[in-house]
This record gives sequence, C-alpha cells and structure tokens, in this order.
Amino acid sequence: MPTLTRRQKTARFHAALGHQRRIKILEVLNDHTKGLTYEHLSVAARIPEGSLCHHLRVLSQADLVLRKVRGRHTYYKLGPTALYAPPHPIAQIQDHSAPPSALHA
Repeated sequence: MPTLTRRQKTARFHAALGHQRRIKILEVLNDHTKGLTYEHLSVAARIPEGSLCHHLRVLSQADLVLRKVRGRHTYYKLGPTALYAPPHPIAQIQDHSAPPSALHA
C-alpha cells in the first residue's frame, strides 16, 4: 500500500469526522477508555452492526479508532489522531437553541 501524503492523511481525517454516527462512536469510545467490543459498541452507540462495520473502517483508516484483539474478543478504542478531533463538532454546528442576541454578546 502506498504511503499517504500529509495532505491525504488530513483529508481522510476530516472526511472521517463528516458523519454523525462516526462522531457518536468517538464520543462513546471517549467514555470507555479501555475499549469496547463490537457488540457493546453497537449497543452503546445505538448503531446497527452492519452500519457500525462501515463506520469503524472509515475511522480506522483515519487512525481515529484502533482495534485490539484480546483473547477471543476484539476491542475498539480511540486512536492516536482522536486527540486532535474537535470535542463536539456536530453539537456546535446544530445548536440553534441560543437566541440571536446571545450570539453577538
């Protein structure tokens, strides 16, 4: 597999953050620092297993999620680049609850 350029890695990182389900996965994994099995992650994030597989692949390719096998179980936890992800980008974009006057204060 060819080595990615810095620009390609940056694009992959930002693309991985471009879906609400992937943000949810990162939030759940942030709350479970020792990692979660695939089944537990599916339940905790409320994401069907088929969809979870796709989103974990995208997050793994961006180094946002790591996969570790322990015995008979596979655990997922935050990867090294997750430290650089904004804390709650979706919540910040969609928060329209503040009155317009509060935005200019």
